[in-house]
Amino acid sequence: SQGDGRFVDVTEESGIVAADGKGLGVVAADMAGEGKLSIYVANDTTANFYFVNQAEKPGGPPQFQDQAMLAGVAFDGEGMAQASMGIAMGDGDEDGQLDIFVTNFFRQSNNYYKQESPHFFIDATRNMGLREPSILVLAFGTQFMDFELDGRLDLVVACGHVDDYRHKDQPYMMPPQLYSNRGNGRYELLPAKPLGKYFEGEYLGRSVATLDWNRDGKQDYAVLHLYAPSSLLSNTTDPVGRYLTLHVTATRTARDAFGTTAVATVGDREIVRHLHAGHGFQCSCQRVIHFGLGDAKQVDQLVVRWPSGERETFDNVPTDREVMLVEGSGQLIDMPRDAK
Repeated sequence: SQGDGRFVDVTEESGIVAADGKGLGVVAADMAGEGKLSIYVANDTTANFYFVNQAEKPGGPPQFQDQAMLAGVAFDGEGMAQASMGIAMGDGDEDGQLDIFVTNFFRQSNNYYKQESPHFFIDATRNMGLREPSILVLAFGTQFMDFELDGRLDLVVACGHVDDYRHKDQPYMMPPQLYSNRGNGRYELLPAKPLGKYFEGEYLGRSVATLDWNRDGKQDYAVLHLYAPSSLLSNTTDPVGRYLTLHVTATRTARDAFGTTAVATVGDREIVRHLHAGHGFQCSCQRVIHFGLGDAKQVDQLVVRWPSGERETFDNVPTDREVMLVEGSGQLIDMPRDAK
């Protein structure tokens, strides 16, 4: 953007032109807290791309370098290219760093890339309990979500084959999956029946996007299917913890504020959440930063790190609130629930 309604094509100069790739999912996020958005692309049957932002300053000329091989996210832990499709990004292991979860083909496991240090990942799929339950499904859309508002990010996955191979004893339509984060570094696939009627069905699931459609503080999600209506899954989990939802607007960089990081300190616990652009396979989630906070009645300290590098700190923030924050205002403004 030239700032006057005109655009200039800088694709080649930016470094994102790649020799070979079959891109399906894409996410842009500040992966290492540098104030710059890097881009991860899930490629079908070829090496995934990880375009690390090399720009000297936020808002400068875009310059990227594919470091997927160096970062450990081009292939799975065995060095094999997968049929990568959906992408979820979040701090699933609660170490403060963004991790990458990628969905794959039938008889391939999904991949959980754990960020060990800035721009360096290991394939932790097996250790986190996510390998075996994913091998006999073909997975597409996926998102991190905190269903119980306990401060731990769970995973939802939409599944369904791309070809009808039932004559080869392969399932065509498939049930969705919900993995509960147990807080001990492992996930557990939950049985379908207690989750609700939708989870007992089989679908050709594709895109998944999160939102809080009824503004009750609990994260809901929408699923797109082939040959069937889309579904809006309303979170009726009970009991749940408390929450804090942030609507953020930047003033020193792009207003969407992608790349913003928020850290909520509750007792001796730090919960880190990120706002990123693009959410994997053909979707974009509601643009909010959402915290599940367990039974905490207040956030002892909330630190918001903007893409511009500025920080704002708020102490003793009451929970069970949906608030708006404009960069530099120093105010958390409660958002009204009912239109007048």
